[in-house]
Amino acid sequence: MYSTLPILHQPNVIHIGYHIHDKVAADLYQTVTASTFVLITDTRLLPLINPLLNSLQSKCPGRFLVRVIPPGEGSKSRATKANIEDFLLKNSCTRDTCLVAVGGGVVGDLVGYVAATFMRGIPFVQVPTTLLAMVDSSLGGKTAIDTPAGKNLVGAFWQPKRVYMDLGMLMTLPSREFRNGMAEVIKTAAISSEADFKVLEDGATDMEASLHTTQEASKGREKLLEVILASARFKADVVTEDEREGGLRGLLNFGHTIGHAFEKILSPDWLHGECVSVGLVAEAEVSHLLGHCDYAVVERLKRVLVAYGLPIDFDAATKARLGLDDVMQVMRVDKKNQGSQKKLVILSSIGTTLEPKASAVADDAIENIVKKYVSEHSVVGSLSVNSSVHSSVVPVVLVVSTEEESAWVKKAVSPSVSFVTVSRTKENQDKKAIVIRLTSVPTSSSTGEYEYCYITLDNAEAAALIGFIGNLVEPAHVKATHPTSTRFVTPTVDSYDSVNPFLMSQWLEDVHAIEFRVDLLTATNWVTTAGIQLAHLRRSKALSGNARLPIIFTVRTVPQAGKFDPADLQTHADLVKWAHFWGCDYIDLEITTLSKEVLQNLLTFNHNLTGTHTIIGSYHDPSHKHGWTSSTEFGDLFKSTISLFQEHDHKGIVKLVGAALTLQDSIDLEVFRSRYPSKALIAINMGPHGKISRVLNRFLSPVTHECLPAIAAPGQLTASEIIQLRQGLGLD
Repeated sequence: MYSTLPILHQPNVIHIGYHIHDKVAADLYQTVTASTFVLITDTRLLPLINPLLNSLQSKCPGRFLVRVIPPGEGSKSRATKANIEDFLLKNSCTRDTCLVAVGGGVVGDLVGYVAATFMRGIPFVQVPTTLLAMVDSSLGGKTAIDTPAGKNLVGAFWQPKRVYMDLGMLMTLPSREFRNGMAEVIKTAAISSEADFKVLEDGATDMEASLHTTQEASKGREKLLEVILASARFKADVVTEDEREGGLRGLLNFGHTIGHAFEKILSPDWLHGECVSVGLVAEAEVSHLLGHCDYAVVERLKRVLVAYGLPIDFDAATKARLGLDDVMQVMRVDKKNQGSQKKLVILSSIGTTLEPKASAVADDAIENIVKKYVSEHSVVGSLSVNSSVHSSVVPVVLVVSTEEESAWVKKAVSPSVSFVTVSRTKENQDKKAIVIRLTSVPTSSSTGEYEYCYITLDNAEAAALIGFIGNLVEPAHVKATHPTSTRFVTPTVDSYDSVNPFLMSQWLEDVHAIEFRVDLLTATNWVTTAGIQLAHLRRSKALSGNARLPIIFTVRTVPQAGKFDPADLQTHADLVKWAHFWGCDYIDLEITTLSKEVLQNLLTFNHNLTGTHTIIGSYHDPSHKHGWTSSTEFGDLFKSTISLFQEHDHKGIVKLVGAALTLQDSIDLEVFRSRYPSKALIAINMGPHGKISRVLNRFLSPVTHECLPAIAAPGQLTASEIIQLRQGLGLD
């Protein structure tokens, strides 16, 4: 049982059979002329490919090298690509080097992309070891790596010189991986041949059983070879007609437009083929919805998928992870799109498509089907608390004032956070519960432990509220023992009501918290303005995908490099209390502005409240009144702040900011840091000579962003600048 297939008018490129490792070595060295052959595989496969490895190594006419990478999708990255390239350069590999990719789709896609770009292109061959790679990724020359924005978004078309499919390798696959690949085989038959589809319908039991038999000649093995050969032949024919996916090749994406969107959100818990399987059903249902096929086509597709152990829907827990907006957003950056128009392969019957290419489909038709596979009450944002373990979660009571608010909360919030209840009154509530009173504007006094202001009852507000609840019951504080340095960004804006979420997402890149500077707002009534703007900040933060990012609430006075009137002590203290009511994760408290009595009262207030709010005891010296080592002020402030925290059993943070007139001031700061080695210490200098102190500060360094209108303090660096400098210095 051995066959070869042509592709792109080149004969015998694809080789298919059982246990063909000796044939691979003979054909490879006869076909590809190179001085060096580099086999690249992963750590999981290395022990399983000894026959192939020994054969290739013993028969190699030149130099033979091996490079092993970690298994899994995480290796399909810029970093791993660079690692392989550095290995090739270190070993003086030149243009007459051939790469041998032995593995699944991750190895094949990655190695193919390395081959496409190394020395402006070198030959490579594919030895796919999974069914999915055999019938899909190894054929057609698509190579790529993943990025945070999505799968396969950076890559090239680069054809392998050979593709060797040793079906004997399938015997090493877990059943789930075999089924994972069968989704692609079923897809191909569904769009190309009813006869091949019928073979799949009749052969499910025999084919999977063939993986567990020692008989070389069996009915199941013959059928498996037949369907893989048919699938590979169809893809080879399509690639030959349309190598660069100009139209016809788009047929191969049946089930993938919707399936990839599911996979982006559900991976790694759900495999590619499992997501594509549900995507096949969904896209077939779109075909039926648009009137292009009978529902019997959908039912037939469902039956064959189930026969091979593949899913055709999601369970309730998985649906809860999928929001309609999230799924549609992923589809917006699909490579197959034509502008904003999404493209799906439309079935007219089993084995036949509406067009010999993917067809443009309106969003409303797609949404009409996709909504069946996602949470009924989907919102942008989610809560990571394990709400099924009710005993370990503090209950939350949302107190509303109108039926409209009650209905909105029950529909948009409660399904996502099961430990939340809704009430029209605060009376007779569980004293251990966190009570949040929803209001349209802040009131003059608090009637609940927390206030969440400016409710507009829209989708974004739900996401922000869920993130807010999550931070209360499962604090999102940044650990002082974080393995790398941490940062917070300070947006220098006077209003958040018009901040674009896309811009917000850029501000929040590579940071661990966001500072809400109340003193930068434009306000007449500070409490009302701060409450409303904080709600806008939370909404924008949630829409940018950062609902759970901690907020640092800060009122910075004029003498300490801010804009708030230092004489308005009552409002200052009121704002600090409201920061607690509003559930801010961190609250900055100027330790020299408010009196000792007020500080004591605020720490007592903090201690008595349900919830977790960490105080940052801060002092800023913008005019260089004190030196870090030439006077005792900074040391005394550090000690008195720690003493205040200890008195109230509070694990607070000390923030001391000086001004560097010379580089020596920053050197002195590091001497100070060594004398007071607290992990929860933020110690930096302002000014150009203070930049080094911001790099050396390990915990919650304040940063700016190049898209902000201004820096919050002289000498501020961006998060990317600090990361690059710390990595260059070997600090992270």
